Amino acid sequence: MNFIEKLLDILSMDVAECPTSYGRLHLLFCAIVIGVTLFLSIRHKNCSDKKYRTIIGICWGIMFLFEVYKQIQYSCHTNGSTAYWEYKWYIFPFQFCSTPLYILPLVFLLPDGKVRDAAMSFTSLFALFAGLAVFVYPEGIFVKEILISIQSLTHHGMQIVTGIFTAVWARKRFNLKFYLKGLIVFAIMSAIAMTLNLTVQPAVEPNSFNMFYISPYRNSSLPVLSMIQPKVPYPVFLILYLVGFGLAGLIVYYAEFGSMVLANKLGKNKQNKEAI
Repeated sequence: MNFIEKLLDILSMDVAECPTSYGRLHLLFCAIVIGVTLFLSIRHKNCSDKKYRTIIGICWGIMFLFEVYKQIQYSCHTNGSTAYWEYKWYIFPFQFCSTPLYILPLVFLLPDGKVRDAAMSFTSLFALFAGLAVFVYPEGIFVKEILISIQSLTHHGMQIVTGIFTAVWARKRFNLKFYLKGLIVFAIMSAIAMTLNLTVQPAVEPNSFNMFYISPYRNSSLPVLSMIQPKVPYPVFLILYLVGFGLAGLIVYYAEFGSMVLANKLGKNKQNKEAI
């Protein structure tokens, strides 16, 4: 093995017991995510556009570097003193939770405008929902390779941090038109995922490629959807998937919008009491 392969072999160390849902590692990251989100949302809610871009860029950089590590680690297979490289297509980075890797650069690189607004909407609604869903129901993200488990928790935690912070920072832009822009991004990303499923999956290892878990060639492994897909025609399943995530984004929108209205009222009441 060369130096890189030896290093990857060391970093792929297993823990005695695989981390579990709501175990110590999971709860530790829950606390970290809550703390970072509150700090950014309170301390920097009125920060300049430049600082906002910097914060989002740093979050993306952390996610990107961890993703690169995961891709390399899963591709290098060691056995004692030997190693071989083989790509595992099931980790191809275009799942729903991978979308921030492609959307966040639009947020911190593009000039202010419709496209950036759409990226911010998707980040604060759809990507946030996906991150929250994984943290609430983290089945399948924990493995004995501790750094991979940490990568998964960090990635999904950053989805929550960037999603809520973006919603707070861009609160004055919140309206149904803002939601619709995010919905368009969701539709575009879903179309890309479907295109990949139809073109790439037939050419790679069977049952190893299912972007967004909506492939017509393989049953979804997502909760609820895994029970629906075998029981209905595929077009019906796909429609239910798209409508379901569209409604999920709308629910997050109203939850965030309602929270902002409530916070604004409480702020005004506090100011009135202080004035009296």
